[in-house]
Amino acid sequence: MRAGQTLRTSEGEKDDTARLPGWQARSLLVRQESGLRNQLTAACPEMASLSALVSEFARPLSPSPGNAEALTGWIVRARDADLPFLHSFATGLERDRAASDAALTLRHHNGHTGGVNKQDQLLKRQTDGRAGYRLLRHRILLN
Repeated sequence: MRAGQTLRTSEGEKDDTARLPGWQARSLLVRQESGLRNQLTAACPEMASLSALVSEFARPLSPSPGNAEALTGWIVRARDADLPFLHSFATGLERDRAASDAALTLRHHNGHTGGVNKQDQLLKRQTDGRAGYRLLRHRILLN
């Protein structure tokens, strides 16, 4: 799809998200998806508890010192809910609790390092079998 094109939804309504800047398109999609979420939570009690737990989990994602206690409370509520897939997610969080607490409480992260490693992998794959180590090193240093 090219930028500026108008899409049609399955109901035949115009969808102008392709014409909007990114943040406006995301907020429009969130509004559309929230209507669907409200319909699903009204029809299914498990979806209501899942929606509440996911919203609660999203709150402490911005690093703050009190988030470790919030995570403990969330894990307890997730285990009390009758949602087995959330039980396994909570088990994974508790299995590496030190990393979970660090991710939610410390403002330091390795996002930039991950991006640099991905860039290096891309350069390596582009020259795979066609260039030696010296050219690969040169391309990494220039990028």
